[in-house]
Amino acid sequence: MKDRFAYTDVDSNFGYQGMEVERLDPASMPDLKESFTMRNLAAVAPQERLWPAGDFRSAALELHRAAVAVARKILSLLATCLDLPTDFFNARHRGENITLRYLHYPAGLAARSHAQLGAGAHTDYGSITLLLQDDVGGLEVRSVDGQWRTAIPVPDTIVINAGDLMERWTNGRFRSTLHRVRPVRGPAIAIRLRCSSTPIRRWQSRRLRVASLPTNPTVTRRSRRVNISGTRFPPLTRPAPRRP
Repeated sequence: MKDRFAYTDVDSNFGYQGMEVERLDPASMPDLKESFTMRNLAAVAPQERLWPAGDFRSAALELHRAAVAVARKILSLLATCLDLPTDFFNARHRGENITLRYLHYPAGLAARSHAQLGAGAHTDYGSITLLLQDDVGGLEVRSVDGQWRTAIPVPDTIVINAGDLMERWTNGRFRSTLHRVRPVRGPAIAIRLRCSSTPIRRWQSRRLRVASLPTNPTVTRRSRRVNISGTRFPPLTRPAPRRP
């Protein structure tokens, strides 16, 4: 049944992935989890063939709307912290690359070795990730001293991760922290909303430049432009593919 809705490709970034399919840490064992990933829900919602059931779709859309509203408030606060216009980040998150993901870590699975985790050590690649909390736990974060610290779960709260894009974008002001998920004793369901600013299809149509903000950005509020001098990350530019 689950395989009928299998994940097919990274461009769509939608569908079910089974146990040990994903390996977030290339140097470790495959992850002990299964997931259902949903990118760009507004566009795919009418496509009934992609959804296991109508109730599943309705619940996902409702959660997605609420989570995106929270994410946009957080992005506004991050902009305020950097003395940027409050809409600076939100204006660059149009929704095509905002992804809701359900993660299931089954209890009692026998790991191949002590090194096999629910989710291998990794950083998130987007702008921010919202992780809805329950009382199960398993999340660990590596601190600046290189030690792994347990993120003690607080039910009905949200953990906010800054991703690789946000670290580069803010010139290291908001760090993308290495984290992992230990196997848990009881079944755990994790719900994540990941926000990235650049729609995938735009990489294919034009040159895009991702440049870091300076530590103390000089903003021209009328034009919404930012002085990007004095950054420690070089700009990233990916050219459009050549036409045959």
